[in-house]
Amino acid sequence: MSNLLEIKDLHVVYKTREEHVFALNGIHLELQKGETLGIVGETGAGKTTIALAVMQLLARTAVITSGSIQYDSQELIGASQRELQKVRGRKIAMIFQDPMTSLNPTMTVGAQVEEMVRAHDLENLSDLEIDKKVRKIFKAVEIHHRRRKEFPHNFSGGMKQRVVIAMALACSPELIIADEPTTALDVTVQSQVLRLMNDLKVKLNTSMIMITHDLGIVAKSCDRVAIMYAGEIVETGKLEEVFDKSLAHHPYTTGLFKAIPDLYSKCDRLVPIQGVASDPTDLPDGCNFSLRCNQCMDICREVDPIVNSYGNLKIKCHYLEQEYKGGNCDEQSTNRNKKT
Repeated sequence: MSNLLEIKDLHVVYKTREEHVFALNGIHLELQKGETLGIVGETGAGKTTIALAVMQLLARTAVITSGSIQYDSQELIGASQRELQKVRGRKIAMIFQDPMTSLNPTMTVGAQVEEMVRAHDLENLSDLEIDKKVRKIFKAVEIHHRRRKEFPHNFSGGMKQRVVIAMALACSPELIIADEPTTALDVTVQSQVLRLMNDLKVKLNTSMIMITHDLGIVAKSCDRVAIMYAGEIVETGKLEEVFDKSLAHHPYTTGLFKAIPDLYSKCDRLVPIQGVASDPTDLPDGCNFSLRCNQCMDICREVDPIVNSYGNLKIKCHYLEQEYKGGNCDEQSTNRNKKT
C-alpha cells in the first residue's frame, strides 16, 4: 500500500540568542492511506513539533536543518505559501490541543466553520449550498444546526472540541492531525469525543495522526504506534505488537507501561521511570535515554544507537541489539553520528 505521508531524517532546532533546542533529531515516519498512527511520549518529546512541521506552521525561531516531508509525493519543506495553502485545510487539517483557545471568541461557531468552507471552496458554491454544507458538518459532529449562531463561550469544553473537529472536517481532508485533542476534557467527554472522531474517520475514510501521552487513547484509536523520546522515535510497530509484553521493547516503552495501573495484577506502588527527561539543549553524546535507562551500558553513553527490526517492531536500542544479536538493521537509520 502506498504511503500518504513520509517523513525522512527530519531535524528541527529552535534557535535563540541564549540556546539551541534540538527538538527533532532524525525523525523517520510513514503513514498509509486510511491508517491511524499514534505518536506517544512525555511532554517536551517533540510530538507537537512534528505536527507543526508537517503543517509548515513552525515558529520563526524554528529551523529545519535537514530532512524531507512528503505528502502524497509532494515535498512540503520549501514549498511556497500558495502551494501550502492548497494543502492546509483542504488535504491536511489539524485539531489543536486546547479547544478553549482554538476558536475566535468574537465570531459565532457557524461563521467560523463557514469561513473554512469558503476559504477552500473549489466549486464556487452559492450561499445556499454553503449553508447546506455547514448544516451537514454540524450534524456530523452531533451539534444541532440552531447552535451555529452562538458564540464559543456558550459551549462546554467538549462541545467546543466538536466545533474544532467540525472546522477540521469542513473540507473533507485526507489527513487529520489531532494534537492531544482530549487533554482539556473530563473522562466522560473524552470518551465521547474519541468515539466521534473514530466514527467520522471510518465514515470519511480519513487518515489520522493521534498525538497523545495517554496509552489508553492509543489503544482505542490507533493502528500503529510510534514511541517518542527526546526528539527521536525509539520504537514503532503495530498496536497489538507494541502492547504485547511478551515481545522485546525499548526500555522507555517498557517504563511507560510499568507506570500504568494493571487491572490484572496486584502491586503496592507503580514503577515510575527514574530521573527526568533529557534536556533538549544539552543532549547526551550517546543514546538520549541513557541517563534514565536501567539497561544502560558503556556503549550507550558514547554511541548513538541505530534502528533495528525485531519482527515487525523497529527499535533504537544498543541493549536489544546485543541481547538479540542485532536483529535486522533498518537501512534508513544507519548513521551513528550524533546531531549537531
